[in-house]
Amino acid sequence: MNSRAGLVKKLGLSEKDATRAKEEILRIIELIKKIGKEKELKIFDKLSIIMALKRYDNLGKQLISSEPLNLKTHQYPVAPNIKNWLEDYIQKWGPIPILLLNGATIF
Repeated sequence: MNSRAGLVKKLGLSEKDATRAKEEILRIIELIKKIGKEKELKIFDKLSIIMALKRYDNLGKQLISSEPLNLKTHQYPVAPNIKNWLEDYIQKWGPIPILLLNGATIF
């Protein structure tokens, strides 16, 4: 006896009801997945750059280009990661305007 037949027998369902139940369960699973993805997107929409860097330890280490960066504060070229790109921007252009950071400040 396969698992579906066993489940049908245990629950006392007809084949038609078992098929409907399976379809409904699959629909609910897809709905849960969709809600989960929307929830994740909403969380990221609300995070500023600085808050995201604080919340996710390794985010600042994420590479965003291929060529090393030359920073005034380092003797040698550094990895082209988010943290170093922000530092390079600040060195060249000054502090990032507060509006870009969604209310957060760097210093």
